[in-house]
Amino acid sequence: MKKALLIGGSMHTREYALALAHLGVQVTTCSDFQEAMQGIRSVHPGVITIILPNYYDEVSAFVTGIRSMPDSRSTPIIYIGGPIEGGNQTTLRAHGVKTLTLGPVQTDEMARFIEKQIY
Repeated sequence: MKKALLIGGSMHTREYALALAHLGVQVTTCSDFQEAMQGIRSVHPGVITIILPNYYDEVSAFVTGIRSMPDSRSTPIIYIGGPIEGGNQTTLRAHGVKTLTLGPVQTDEMARFIEKQIY
């Protein structure tokens, strides 16, 4: 079964969870990065999606932490949120994170994109 881990506390996270479940993906949601690290170890998701993280969340450090875990070195990571620039963008690119700016794309369409990233 395809598995996705969604991280974020926003209304959008719930919308993506429902859309992915409709596509037959087993979805686990976490509200913060600390909870997500435990979820990654227990769920072994096929894709990790960060949705509108809090402004104070250190996305770069979290992604670096994921990539240091042997089982998650090649797991696709998707970031959906506001623009990321400078050193943070460089770090995310170096770790193969697909960054998408949340915009007028329909949730179902974005869920299909996420589902296709699952290995």
